[in-house]
Amino acid sequence: MLYNRPALAAALAREDIDATYICLIPAVCAYANSKVPLKIVAGIHKHGYALIVNSSKVSTVKDLKNPDIRIACVRVGSPPDVLLRLMIEKYKLDREKILSKVQYMAPPTALLALQGELVDVAFLPEQYPSMGEELGFKILLTAQDLWPNMQGSVLVVKSSLIENNPEVVKKLVKATIQGTEYIYNRPEDAARIVTEELQVAGKQVLPLEIAEVATKLEITPDVISRSLASRVVCPNDIGVQTVQNTIDYLAKLGYINWFKAEEILDLSFLEEV
Repeated sequence: MLYNRPALAAALAREDIDATYICLIPAVCAYANSKVPLKIVAGIHKHGYALIVNSSKVSTVKDLKNPDIRIACVRVGSPPDVLLRLMIEKYKLDREKILSKVQYMAPPTALLALQGELVDVAFLPEQYPSMGEELGFKILLTAQDLWPNMQGSVLVVKSSLIENNPEVVKKLVKATIQGTEYIYNRPEDAARIVTEELQVAGKQVLPLEIAEVATKLEITPDVISRSLASRVVCPNDIGVQTVQNTIDYLAKLGYINWFKAEEILDLSFLEEV
């Protein structure tokens, strides 16, 4: 997963693109806050986020209360940020004290900050936690621990694409399902392909300053294989209640105004494929 979710949401709002793979949380925020007329037509993966720590400084979640512990996280409103706030709630941490120590930064920057001992923990999307393990850091919590069955990424399309070119949407959903099947049936090949694409695509789609940071981090097939095998699961079906749970929690945090999940879903194309 690349650090492109804010850019994708903005591109949808500007009508620069008609379809994209994006994490559910920014998709919901784009619909609720920017009034982007989009529909979720398929799921991509569940989970895919983790809290990675310098184990010499942090061994339990309670250690985050220590005043000298420095925390990195992806921008406010991102899935890692939402999970950070859920962790504070579940472990009954002092919200104000924990959030006052958070430094928001892009995933590759956070991983390098962890490596350079500028921060002690980081809440990040995959593949960065798996990369951090390669550097000797420890994964303390995963999305599975905090939010079982959490929907990670989804395929979204503009409502106008469904209205004007439904066959294109059907082909996109079909290609998505075929890609998922390939990951399960040929995991080693999938890991190699993803690694190669990340090495090239990162320089093309990331902001220049972030791309320069990302090139300092090595992405290997072993890292991607572990990320795909243990940190994410890839069902293409997506439940109404799963999406509603996300909407409910974002509304609770004050990030969006509440709405019914059915407004943002069109799962008819999954049924046709």
